[in-house]
Parts: sequence; C-alpha cells; structure tokens
Amino acid sequence: RRFQALKIKPSVGAFGQLAASSIVATPVILYLDEPWTLPPPSAEVMMSVLALSVFSTALAYLIYFRLIQSAGAVNAALVTLLVPVSALVLGATFLQEQIHLTHLIGFGLISLGLIVVSGRPPYRRQATDSG
Repeated sequence: RRFQALKIKPSVGAFGQLAASSIVATPVILYLDEPWTLPPPSAEVMMSVLALSVFSTALAYLIYFRLIQSAGAVNAALVTLLVPVSALVLGATFLQEQIHLTHLIGFGLISLGLIVVSGRPPYRRQATDSG
C-alpha cells in the first residue's frame, strides 16, 4: 500500500531493495573475505553467478513485487507455505524421491492452513432464491 501511495512501480521497489542490500553487504564482504587474495573465478563460475543473479534474484523480485501489487502482501506471503510442497513434487519428479503418506497429510495441512489464513473458501456456493 505504501508503494502504491507513493506511486512507486514494482520494478523500482525491486531495484531499490537489491541495490540497498548490495551497498550494505559490499563493505562487509570486502572486509571479511578479502576477495583480492582469492584466485579469479572461472568463466563457468561467473556465468553461473550471473544466471543466478538475473533469474533467481532479479526476476524473482520483479515477480514478487508485482504479486504484492496485484494480490496484496498477505497473499504474497502465503506463497512461501507452498515451498515444501513444490520441493517434494520436484524431488519426486526429477530425483525419483518417494512421496509418503506423511507428506500427503502435510500437503493437506498446508492446504487447510492456506484456506484458513486467506479467509476464502476454495469454492463459493451460489445463492439460490427459494421463493
């Protein structure tokens, strides 16, 4: 709501958050790690870091801030509850991990929690006039 009241676009908010965290973290990193004493990273490492920076961080922030703008902060925060579900599904799909009954019970509890916290039922009954 504050961003909307200040007429700040989601992309500007995402950029500001990433820029501020980089400015704060850089002196700490330079002091603690002394990167000039380390061997230079390979091209493969640099490309990996670039890909993670662009796709897993910058793009994720843009999506997140747009989600906040369109769905609200509470609904955007509820998405984090789906992380264990997606991790198990991805693990089963790509790593042939087993999904057990306890996992399915957990999925159900997470779903129930999402329904309760969001305050919206998964379906809405149609009001019918009886007379």
